[in-house]
Amino acid sequence: MNAGKKPWYFIRICFMILNTVFKSKSYMFDGNVLRIKLDNILEKDLRTNEIQDHFDDLSYTYHPLDGHELISEISGSLNRRILEGTNALQIIKEAAESHVTGFTSSENLQQCSKVSYGNGFEGKISKNIACVLSPRVISESMVHVYPSMRVIEVMKENSKKNEYFKRHLIATDEGVMTIYPSPGVEIPYDFHQKYRQIYSSKVSPADKDVVLVIDRSGSMAALHGSKTLLQIAIDAVSAVLDTLSLNDRVGIVVFDTATAVPGTAIRKCFATKLAEATPANVRLFQNIIQQIQSGARTNYELALREAFKFFRNSNYTTGSEKRDQIILFLTDGLPTIGNDPVRTIAEENKHLNNSVVVFTYGIGRSLNTTALTILRHMAEQAESNPRHGDIHKGIFEHIADPSNLRNIMGSYYKRFRKTDQEFSLSLPYYDRSLSVTSHYALFGVACIDMKLTNLLEEVAFFQHGQNSYAFVIDDKGRTVIHPALPKRTMSSDFVIVDIGTLEKGVSSVIESMKRGESGTNKIYATRVFSRGQVFIDGIYQRKMWSTYHWKPILQTNFSLCVVTVDGDGQLKYNTSSPFPERLHYHGLDTMTHFWKPCNHFSRYATKEHSTVFLTPAAFVNPDVYLEKEENPGLKTTILESVRKTYIAEELWLRFPQHSSIWRYMGMSDGVLRVFPGLKIPKNYDHTQRSWYKRSLAMRGQTVVTGPYLDVWGGGYVITLSTTIQSSTLKNTTFVIGVMAVDVSLTYFYQLLIQSYPFCEMSTRCFVMDNSGIITLHDDFVNISTRVPIVDNIHITQKESRIAQHMLRRGLINKESCLDIFRMRQHYVFRVRLSFDPPVQNIHSSQPHYKMFPISNSNIYVVVKPRSLSVSSSYSQCCENLNDSAFPADHICTEFDCQCLCFEEMSFDNCADHLNAWSGNISQCVGSHSVIEIESHPQNGRVDELQLCFDPKCAEKHSRRYYSDYIINLYCFRDCINTTGCSWCTRSIDFELLLPAYCTLQENCYFGIEGYVLPVQCTQGTVFTRMMIKDMFINCLKNYLLIFNLILSTCSTLMIFFLLLRGYWLRIINVTKNIIIQINVAFFSLFTADCGTHLNHPEIRQDFSNSLIIVPVIITGTISLICTIVFLIIRWKRTKIYLTSKRIPSGLPVSPDNLPPTENGYTHVVSRVHPDGQTSRLSRTQFGNVVYHHNFVFDHTF
Repeated sequence: MNAGKKPWYFIRICFMILNTVFKSKSYMFDGNVLRIKLDNILEKDLRTNEIQDHFDDLSYTYHPLDGHELISEISGSLNRRILEGTNALQIIKEAAESHVTGFTSSENLQQCSKVSYGNGFEGKISKNIACVLSPRVISESMVHVYPSMRVIEVMKENSKKNEYFKRHLIATDEGVMTIYPSPGVEIPYDFHQKYRQIYSSKVSPADKDVVLVIDRSGSMAALHGSKTLLQIAIDAVSAVLDTLSLNDRVGIVVFDTATAVPGTAIRKCFATKLAEATPANVRLFQNIIQQIQSGARTNYELALREAFKFFRNSNYTTGSEKRDQIILFLTDGLPTIGNDPVRTIAEENKHLNNSVVVFTYGIGRSLNTTALTILRHMAEQAESNPRHGDIHKGIFEHIADPSNLRNIMGSYYKRFRKTDQEFSLSLPYYDRSLSVTSHYALFGVACIDMKLTNLLEEVAFFQHGQNSYAFVIDDKGRTVIHPALPKRTMSSDFVIVDIGTLEKGVSSVIESMKRGESGTNKIYATRVFSRGQVFIDGIYQRKMWSTYHWKPILQTNFSLCVVTVDGDGQLKYNTSSPFPERLHYHGLDTMTHFWKPCNHFSRYATKEHSTVFLTPAAFVNPDVYLEKEENPGLKTTILESVRKTYIAEELWLRFPQHSSIWRYMGMSDGVLRVFPGLKIPKNYDHTQRSWYKRSLAMRGQTVVTGPYLDVWGGGYVITLSTTIQSSTLKNTTFVIGVMAVDVSLTYFYQLLIQSYPFCEMSTRCFVMDNSGIITLHDDFVNISTRVPIVDNIHITQKESRIAQHMLRRGLINKESCLDIFRMRQHYVFRVRLSFDPPVQNIHSSQPHYKMFPISNSNIYVVVKPRSLSVSSSYSQCCENLNDSAFPADHICTEFDCQCLCFEEMSFDNCADHLNAWSGNISQCVGSHSVIEIESHPQNGRVDELQLCFDPKCAEKHSRRYYSDYIINLYCFRDCINTTGCSWCTRSIDFELLLPAYCTLQENCYFGIEGYVLPVQCTQGTVFTRMMIKDMFINCLKNYLLIFNLILSTCSTLMIFFLLLRGYWLRIINVTKNIIIQINVAFFSLFTADCGTHLNHPEIRQDFSNSLIIVPVIITGTISLICTIVFLIIRWKRTKIYLTSKRIPSGLPVSPDNLPPTENGYTHVVSRVHPDGQTSRLSRTQFGNVVYHHNFVFDHTF
């Protein structure tokens, strides 16, 4: 035996013995081993104990919350802001009314689409000028008028006085809207201001019930211009739907011989009840009516009885106020069947005390005198009896020109105009508006736009105590703002949420708020909190004694409530620390002369100091900070918080990084300190990240996240975090902030192996957290045939057999929460294995595995034999989730197993969403609150910088020992223990590399040679530069192959057909069109499909333009050849025309009485036969015809 091999054989014999012992006997598992290593990371890299001691030594004063003082302070600020807006709006109104004569028909302002813009509120603005939006579709009698410059000057003065005013608007009744400052808006084809609820809700603010009755009889298929009468009617109904406010209700009936209610197949309640005019319902109605098709005869009676049924099934009053009830009846002809419609209205309306108003619209010139008389009598309710109630006469309109229908029908609400001039606030966005009158006639509406977070700033950024909060509702009980709701944007739909869904068990408080009352009540209420990523980690609840203080907001229909929790308060530092000499804000681009930049995981960073980042909540005006590149001022406690966290920078600079990628600490007041220093996107908010929320849910413990893609550029990382707490109070523990460190997957794997060496023998170990997310798995590190998917992988996906067994044993429980915005019930899992002594070691016989908790943390180690296969019948329902970036977005199936999934909720769509839903399931709080983080493109400048920390990876495989095995083992561990290094074992084709070697992580990610750091795309899909390049190249090859194949096939067929039939002129013409279409289609599809792979900023900078030139050259060459051939063909064909004999003009022509073709037009040609007869052919059957008689027939070259 070779002496040099003896150590190697000795090691193998030892491993075999240990393997046999493990199989035959139980081994001891000590959860403290891994816990100690985790604590060592936190201590060595973060210096957690020293930082906690520093905060323990500080002197605090505890200030308990005073709810009465808070509600008075907040309501006072809101009332003051309302008053400022009211006064500013009144000034605009008076200026407009006093200068009505100055409104001219000449356009003295630019159209908004022609203005040059800068950045501002919700996009582009121009603060220098105002602009106008004019409707493009108007009646001939309508004249546009534009405001005088004095009105514009008033708008500018208001804007300068108050930065909360984002836009000033004046909308005239003719549809012209003047806006200051000018926004970047493209004018829609059918834009008209009076069709928007911002206008109609002010002109007619009362709640309305509207039933639209649409005639779809056969005569409605007649054409008017390019549209049928039915399509014109549908467009008008869509405009009416746009005018409805959230307080209105709507129903639709279509009729011919019979009646139908659109949308009942989707939402059954539409058939019997009026639906709330929510954005979702209005959009659904507008989509459904587009599918209406013309039918048979006309039955007025059935249509009216169906319409009145909606009113009988719906409440007539809203609180103490009655609702306007309206029928809008639209037809183009006489009733052909059914009883007298005028008598039908009288019969039906008497049961409703004659409360329903009927508007009738007759369209087209085919209506005779009888039809017009019937429609007029229907609107006047000529046969109704006043003994059953006052008769409210409607309006009859005969629209001879159907193109005016939308304009006339869309203005129906003016009939219900109110004369009051008070301003109003409405959902879904803040809308303050006043009617502007001229000689008591409606002239228009003046408005001021504010962001909801500006108007209710003290509520939106409420930071008083740890558990106290505030919310606002309207008089209908709809939630305006609440901490459980997601952060909204102006572009998103406003989702109506009844406050009873969010605040359970406080109905007496809610009813008092809806009545506009004030009060105080102490209740033992339930608070709901997110554990982290809510659709994976779920929620938890706490019962707390809470005092509700509520008060109405003056001059509005809003009511404010402040909830203070017993024992809650604020900590304030008693002494002020000296300000550090080095305070570095995260905007590094403006401070390059103070520090030396370096490359840290492809990010522009510095190792000379940490950087401080402030979330929007740290500023006095968060929206100004987000919208503009300026500092609106910091809150009073922020600078002191920055001073107190400076201890972290001192410690982190004194003790170098051992294993971490990033070190950071986020404070509850919005201060974030990061080392190495780097620039952070301004919309980043650490308090909304899952690592922060998980630490709050498990305060005082070590929290380990699952792998996720680092938004700061570190690739896939695992975060270890723990809270910073105040120990000055006996009864209440205050969380001051969270400290965290990011480590790589391979480093965490090495920690596991060092803690439990048997995980490398005959067993396999994986780590999961208390939500069932796989934190670490052997497949994440030991790569064989594919790039692993590591983020958001659940145990039900990766280890389905074990997961289903745990569920049956009760080791994992299934929980759920309610996503009220997408109407889903999401299911999550929680591990129920106790961490308290004695430690429970679960031994299962089938399948064989062991699960151990790691004390003082949120993770578990599961040990299983390597022979245990993952694939089985249990994994069938979850295995399709392995390629999903977010497994919770899958609908639950009926398989006999359970996964992360959701079920669609059943609820009453016609009511305020969840009003009709009853249950004890709590909401998935914070379900949509995490905003997509912007990335900072590095533009290639990082590659020129030195590494912040040179890991010297190349030296990790240069040592020599007695055997190859020991060399590989030592070098492997030394390599992955070093931050920034990767042990390269596979080629890009997944071939085994011999020998393996250590290199920079950015060159060999996941141990795959040439596989670089992943990047985060805006859609959330993770790609690498190499993957995107490969996709582009493959896409290009596929399109070139398809293009050449189609072109060759078409050319061959053309030549064959040419030789066979001899129709060379027509065949060349057709083939020419085919080649053009193929050429255009190829380039369009290539640009749309392949081009998307080049849109990522990380790919553009290092991708050669040569690949783009290839398709351009090919398509350009083909286009040039085709053009030359087509010109030759055209010249020859023109020559044929000039030398051809014309057909005599006296030849017979077929009559133009063919039925219409598919598109509604008749194309008839006459072909002359020798016997003098004619044959009629449609264009679709015959094609283009050259010779024709007495009419021009188009032919295309």
